Amino acid sequence: MKTINQNEKYIEYLNTKNISQEDLLEFIKKMSNIDYPLIFMSIYLSLLIEILVIYFIFKIRLSLFGIAFFIYAFINLNIFSEGIFSSLFYPSLQKFLEWYYRGSFYLEYNDYVTLINQIMPAMKEALLTFIIIDVVGQFFTDKREKKSRQKLRFILRSMENMIEYLNTNSIKNVKVKKAKVVDFNFLLHFSRKYKHDKKLNELTILLKSKQSFIKGSHSLELTDFVIFLELCHKNLSESKAVSDFLEY
Repeated sequence: MKTINQNEKYIEYLNTKNISQEDLLEFIKKMSNIDYPLIFMSIYLSLLIEILVIYFIFKIRLSLFGIAFFIYAFINLNIFSEGIFSSLFYPSLQKFLEWYYRGSFYLEYNDYVTLINQIMPAMKEALLTFIIIDVVGQFFTDKREKKSRQKLRFILRSMENMIEYLNTNSIKNVKVKKAKVVDFNFLLHFSRKYKHDKKLNELTILLKSKQSFIKGSHSLELTDFVIFLELCHKNLSESKAVSDFLEY
């Protein structure tokens, strides 16, 4: 501060910017300790990326929640005990590392404290970010599936009504260009999602074979259209995946 006070022009510059010498000193202190926030931020970002890769690519979800529970419980217990709780695990961890690395690795206590006080909090925040992303994603997924469930029920009812009407009324010499009541594109997209279901696989093959009709470039004889509807309805009704989806 003595050096700054001797620089009258710099003091005058600070005054024009409404910056006091105390503010300047506080800024210098923060800049001198900036390494720790940067390290914490780097650890947080790297852990968050790893967690999101595990979540989105490997589809591991429950295990991440289990790890989050352990990390949160450990950190909270350590905070409440003012560091005593984590200290209890140091001897056991050191013995395990010595056994695992056959005596070639020794974890210093200061490094252990750094792990507890810096890396684990960064992991806690990364896991919290993951939980928020998961909750928001689950909300929109549930909302989308609710709409799909409603649409699938509507399609099944529409098919049943159309089949009943066409079978009970003698309509001759009629060609069907495109059935707008039934969204066959939705059915194709839905059936492709459940490749493990035999009936939906059959439905996928059936819908692919009628793509020219679904797109509206070709028409079907009424009798062929009724058969097509009945087969679609049969596969949907006998599908376990559809039954589970609608009962959810």
